[in-house]
Amino acid sequence: MKPILIFEHIESSGPDLFEAFLKARSIPYQILRPNDGDKVPNCEDISSYSGLCFCGGTESVTEPTSWMIEEINLIQAARENGTPVIGHCLGGQLISKALGGEVRRHHLVEFGWSRLYPDNNEFSKQWLNGVSAELFAMQWHSDTFTLPAGATRILTGDHCINQAFVYGNMLAMQFHVEVSVETIEYWAIDLYEKHPITNESVQTREQIISALDSNFEISLELAEQLYTKWSENLI
Repeated sequence: MKPILIFEHIESSGPDLFEAFLKARSIPYQILRPNDGDKVPNCEDISSYSGLCFCGGTESVTEPTSWMIEEINLIQAARENGTPVIGHCLGGQLISKALGGEVRRHHLVEFGWSRLYPDNNEFSKQWLNGVSAELFAMQWHSDTFTLPAGATRILTGDHCINQAFVYGNMLAMQFHVEVSVETIEYWAIDLYEKHPITNESVQTREQIISALDSNFEISLELAEQLYTKWSENLI
């Protein structure tokens, strides 16, 4: 199998559970760090990869960097080639933008554990088959995406309505289902000074850590299901 190309945009938001998923199944992959100078492949080279994965980051698609524009172009090439794409937070926003959706500043920041709700449609039933009735995942974002034409939403949330959509063999998520326990603890404790001001959509570090054991197991189950369903389309 050709490798999956993983785009890591910041060290504190790496592929974590997605990488562990690939390792457990002996699926080859490469990690690219464009913000550290790694070159984004040309669109003509898209057939060299079995899939693309995009992680989170601090940049905004509303003010794209040169490498973000190159990533958007690569996602469009993936659509033409039939290459599966998966995106987490910033990665999901890049997918939306590449498919003709809009990314804009959200009216509030989401940070901490967020309740997710499956949409009542066939795509949601297929992609979320067997997961817990109560879904929780980590959030840290201030932008939001719209649904591109032809996309189907599969998850919504209390504070940000568009949480995940599918478009053919592409999955775009607003939340961070890929983060490990260590990353969550780092966000909640070590990055405390970077936290947004606490409000209804922003949790304190105490709230995040107190719910870590129970919510992480739910998030892990969700990650396993979404990654398994997405990997069925690898080429």
